[in-house]
Amino acid sequence: MKTSASLVDSCINRFIQSLFVDQDWDTLQSLLDENIRWHSAEAGTVFTDKEAIHEHIQQQRRRHSELLVQTTAPVCSQLDDRYQFITVKVLMQGENWHTLYLSLIQDCGSGLFCFVQAAPAQSSLNSLQHQELTLTFLPDQMPGGIFHCLFDEPLTLLQTSDSFLQLTGYTREEISTELNNSFRALIDPRDYENTLKEVQEQLSHGSDKELQFRLLRKDKKPIWVLDKGRYLQDEWGRQYFCCILVDITETKKIQEELRLSLERYEIIMKQTRDIIFEWNLATDQLLFSDNWQHRLGYAPPATTAMILNKSKLHLSDEHRNLFVSLRDQILQGQPVLEGEMQLLDWEYQPIWYRVRITTQFDALGHPVKALGILTDIDEEKYKSQLLLDKAQKDALTQYYNKETVQRLIEDWLAQYPKAFNALMIIDIDDFKHVNDTLGHLFGDAFLIEVTSRIHQLFRSEDILGRIGGDEFLIFLKNIPGPSLAERKAQEILEAFRTFEIRNQKIANVSCSIGIALTTDSRLSYHQLFQRADQALYSIKNQGKNRYAFYSELLRSETFPLRDGMTAVNTRIDSDTNQKNAYAQVSDYVFSTLYNTQNLEECIEHILEVVGLHFNVSRVYIFENSEDDRFCSNTFEWCNAGILPEKDALQRVSYEEDLNGNYLDNFDENGIFYCPDIMTLDPKHIEILEPQHIKSLLQCAIQDQGVIKGYIGFDECQEKRLWDQDQIDVLAHVAEILSVFLLKRRAEKRIESLQAQLSQSESTRR
Repeated sequence: MKTSASLVDSCINRFIQSLFVDQDWDTLQSLLDENIRWHSAEAGTVFTDKEAIHEHIQQQRRRHSELLVQTTAPVCSQLDDRYQFITVKVLMQGENWHTLYLSLIQDCGSGLFCFVQAAPAQSSLNSLQHQELTLTFLPDQMPGGIFHCLFDEPLTLLQTSDSFLQLTGYTREEISTELNNSFRALIDPRDYENTLKEVQEQLSHGSDKELQFRLLRKDKKPIWVLDKGRYLQDEWGRQYFCCILVDITETKKIQEELRLSLERYEIIMKQTRDIIFEWNLATDQLLFSDNWQHRLGYAPPATTAMILNKSKLHLSDEHRNLFVSLRDQILQGQPVLEGEMQLLDWEYQPIWYRVRITTQFDALGHPVKALGILTDIDEEKYKSQLLLDKAQKDALTQYYNKETVQRLIEDWLAQYPKAFNALMIIDIDDFKHVNDTLGHLFGDAFLIEVTSRIHQLFRSEDILGRIGGDEFLIFLKNIPGPSLAERKAQEILEAFRTFEIRNQKIANVSCSIGIALTTDSRLSYHQLFQRADQALYSIKNQGKNRYAFYSELLRSETFPLRDGMTAVNTRIDSDTNQKNAYAQVSDYVFSTLYNTQNLEECIEHILEVVGLHFNVSRVYIFENSEDDRFCSNTFEWCNAGILPEKDALQRVSYEEDLNGNYLDNFDENGIFYCPDIMTLDPKHIEILEPQHIKSLLQCAIQDQGVIKGYIGFDECQEKRLWDQDQIDVLAHVAEILSVFLLKRRAEKRIESLQAQLSQSESTRR
């Protein structure tokens, strides 16, 4: 090849491009000198004309049909002042790996060039082959695949590793014949446009790219890949990418599950009225859901220290200690905690919340986070208090009834046996005269007013009770000494002397007070009551309108009470013995439910107690499904000789099984009373008659006016007529049960919600 020295680099590049890249014989032939000599060490021959060289090159091409890559650029070294030696290393692949050296010797004086093709010696060749195989082996062992491709429209593939073929499922021949060496053909059409735009955007900032897109395997199954590559340009001006692909399908699947989990979390946050919070124990940072702001009307506290800050008024004073206790137990590693406390809203009004907290631990078992739910139970607390008052308090005066007074005082004496206390019995003198002269309605109004005035004289922790028609009991807790009890007795007497009602002074109205002190820690409630009663008896005999303390000396000299005698008439005019018995049932039901640790066992026990007390055939509870389309028998007690029906009464459809109108049987008070079931809708009879029911009484379980189930009492022996008192007490028992059943339902919902939140939190980590 004959040319000037200034065109050396251009000619060399064109020669290599034509011979080893484009395999373009026409261009190659145009570059050869007429007197070219081709030395081939491998063949051991010298070719001196174009035709022989052409034939030799064709043989080489057939033997090494797959040109891989030019691995080095031309490197020049000086032989002497006249000759310049230039070497180009080319790696070719046929049946065996083969490395060729194309050498060019230039005569700087004449400007003539001589090309020499040579192979290394055999011993060196084996070493070089081992090196080349090692360099090829390493990429094939990497996860994913390596490839080179042009940055043209089809993204023409120049080179692919074996791991690339494994990733895509194609062979090199299939990539050539089926895909026309197009990498674009492998990209999922759904992702191509966005992928191309992303490449162009990244290249505007540098030569590296990192993408995620779906790749279509030979089986048409899409896989997600991470494509990391660098944009290069070779000495012939070709633009191409060197890239590595990594299969991230599983990672994408996890990311999608996380996205759905977070989406579920957001849906939960929007749908629930509960306040969700997270506490980082190490930093004391608190995160609350938006419901804090919505429900309480101000921004949530950022730390537990802010909650305890009295100036912030997040907690009422009496519940601040409870919060501290919960916090300390979490820090000590308690896994699950529950409690009830009052939070203050923006108007400083207390709202009851039930808090349930689950602690999360690190790999070493140390507490690191706490997830919690605050559920608004203000309405539930209000209803519970109404039921408690109804069961424990006298309807007229709102003082505790006799049974509740006894229980509260006994509990106090047992808990604080060394406290100094005073028990006072107050009897209104000649109250019968008020009733007889002014009428019972006036008498009731008088009692309301006078008990209200007495109530104002005592502390909230003192116990005030109505134990008879015009008799009252007051228990002063933990007082400093007898002088306080005496002062309070004087204040009560003075209140009666100055008492007016409807701007009219009531003449000749006074009271007598007997007082007993807990001078002995072994005294029981009954002993205290008897001593105060004896003191009261002595006053009644001495002229009334005064007070007296019990003493042993006075007992022997002036208290001639025989066993069984009492100054107290414990009968309340508006009550009958039967009504007292019914009240006791209500009180028992509420107190049992309120103090139970196992609600389900307690409910079953209560059904039995109520069933036996009223001698009914069957007592049961039906609860609605979440969508209120079905009801199921969840609790049942059967009297002797009555067959259970619970298993047969699951998922009863209101629409299909009960004709869509069963709840119409309940009146505005939520009561369904039927002395004879044969008068009901035929569809209802179909359900009830096989259970051998003759009469029934059912009371609705209601949540904000919506029926969520019912509590029922069946009579299977004969048709039964319940009187109004029985209906009232059974309705009251049902109302009490309803509150606790709804509480149980809410707790299950909270547990489910908390489980979902914990799962979401675990997925996020």
